[in-house]
Amino acid sequence: MHRTLTDATTRGGIKPSNPFVRGKAPKLVVDLTDYGYQYAGIRPLGDAEMHIRAYHFILPFHQIRPSVSETGQQLDAGHIWVPMDDVTTMVFNWSFLKSDGVLSEEDRWNALGNGPLHVDQTTFRSYANKSNNYLIDRDVQRSETFTGIEGINAQDRAIQESMGTVVDRSREHLGRR
Repeated sequence: MHRTLTDATTRGGIKPSNPFVRGKAPKLVVDLTDYGYQYAGIRPLGDAEMHIRAYHFILPFHQIRPSVSETGQQLDAGHIWVPMDDVTTMVFNWSFLKSDGVLSEEDRWNALGNGPLHVDQTTFRSYANKSNNYLIDRDVQRSETFTGIEGINAQDRAIQESMGTVVDRSREHLGRR
């Protein structure tokens, strides 16, 4: 979903040369822990290389992972999901550098499509939302990105919110009777 169609684009997303794209499907290794779980996606990149992406899920609502900024800086990053009511969750994205220094201006303002330019600073609601079809640009979708939606977080919201609110599962029977 977060793919770009070409390495030449300046739009955010996973470029065709990225290990996620050029590697085979990952083998997932899951480790249950006292705090939640951790998992690694182990992806072969040809005969001599391997790409490993690891996540920690610290229950009830934290995710932590190593990451790289748009400008190539090594980060630790994650999400915090905070339920607001029965059908609404606020997501906080965070990152910090693993080395001395500060994030570049580009990285601070981009923030994976969830920075100050993408979110109303009084309501914390995304400008790209369901009411405006997440500002999808069909020309961009044809030539630059898989979704045509600017920003990884807006793409995630489009997929998650398109499912609708909580489904009534009171008549389901999960398991044997």
